Amino acid sequence: MSLYSIKNYTIRTIPWMWPIVSRARYLPVFYWTWKRWFPGSATHWQRHYEHGGNSGPGSYGESASYKAHVINQFVRERGIRSIVEFGCGDGNQLALIEVEQYIGLDVSKNAVRRCVAQHGDTAKRSFLWYDQSCFHNPQQIVSADCAISLDVVFHLIEDDVFAGYIRNLFSCGRRFVIIYALDQDDVQRGHVSVRYRKYSDYIAENIPEFRVADHAPRTDKFGDFYLYERVPPIRLHSAA
Repeated sequence: MSLYSIKNYTIRTIPWMWPIVSRARYLPVFYWTWKRWFPGSATHWQRHYEHGGNSGPGSYGESASYKAHVINQFVRERGIRSIVEFGCGDGNQLALIEVEQYIGLDVSKNAVRRCVAQHGDTAKRSFLWYDQSCFHNPQQIVSADCAISLDVVFHLIEDDVFAGYIRNLFSCGRRFVIIYALDQDDVQRGHVSVRYRKYSDYIAENIPEFRVADHAPRTDKFGDFYLYERVPPIRLHSAA
């Protein structure tokens, strides 16, 4: 039995102990200890949902209401009829989003099952398990007017995972892409499953087919919202 399995069996199964340990392991003083056991971004979130975790405070309460308000405003103003979300989580945030068609993807099968249980009776709500290593979508079979990413970018610890995620996210947005996350580089790592990045600089350099159409900067309570718009192709006119 692996160390992680032993830990799961002895700690996660004790009702009063796991909530304490779960919070304590993310304190800065425990960062390097927990980092030794960190299994990688995808596996971390798969295990998180397997053991009863949810999408976190960002998908509930005031934060969820704020994100829904901004997204719904974009939807109305830009005439967005369909959304594909990379990292749909447990589906709680979706309940507040007002859009005609929606596709949700997540690395956790358990999260996808929860979304199906909550929203599966609606014909225009679809959910898929997302395995980045097996995602190849040049024909845009998975696509929508707008692709969105909410509180996901800063959970992509590995550089290659981050780069692949951004590439796939933008490839699925036919007209727009919305990202919600703090747009800043890490100064000091204190949370093993969080890595802040200046993603707007990365996108400007590596995704030239999109440009920033709107930006709601971060506040004391909330992160940055970026709305990216696909740049129309340049048409060359032949001489008369």
